[in-house]
Amino acid sequence: AWQSTQVLQQMATKWTLGDLNPRPLECHSSDLPADLSARYVLLCNYAQMHTDDKTSQSVTGGTIMDVEEILAELIPQVPQNVFTRWLSKRVSLTWLDDDDDRLGMTRFEEGNTELVRRRRLSLDPGEITIGLHPRLLEEPELLRHTLAHELIHASGVLNHSKELHDAVDQIAPGVSISNSPMLQEMREQFLKQARVKSWRCSNCGYEWKRATMAKPLRCHKCARPL
Repeated sequence: AWQSTQVLQQMATKWTLGDLNPRPLECHSSDLPADLSARYVLLCNYAQMHTDDKTSQSVTGGTIMDVEEILAELIPQVPQNVFTRWLSKRVSLTWLDDDDDRLGMTRFEEGNTELVRRRRLSLDPGEITIGLHPRLLEEPELLRHTLAHELIHASGVLNHSKELHDAVDQIAPGVSISNSPMLQEMREQFLKQARVKSWRCSNCGYEWKRATMAKPLRCHKCARPL
């Protein structure tokens, strides 16, 4: 019964980008693809979607989803941080490559050294690029969560802190992994590459196959803390 309860709790977990992609923020990484409109033809072939002349719009579940419109909706909800007031003028969107293992990324185009100086002096951060995985168009709630996460980074919160995750949850809560095929695929890929393949209780000796990204809090057999 305890084990069944644990499985149900894991299925209902709201996952955040910090859980799935805890790498440091890539403020100045290698060049990404061209802007949103330039990548749109490739995106349409990838997602097999039909659109009108608005290059930021895509058909998802029979409705039109305008990514630029979602961006404009989310920006006013970003808490006041060092760069927040410049977001509406400085943020631009792009698509990551189809085989990218990230849901999203934020890059400050002025580079790390200049970013540190401007952050310290509360100056205009310059151009900011947010990259999103094209498959997010298949999952609107996950797209909103990802974009909110990257906007918090763009506002000046560079680390994956409690402050960041609390702010993201206020704007666009995480998505249950049981309702997201993309998160399920990312979890499976993570587990395949993970060094730890099973968990073992030091109290009763029970060992079970790893099926979650985070370490369980308690033993599935004796319920003692791990």
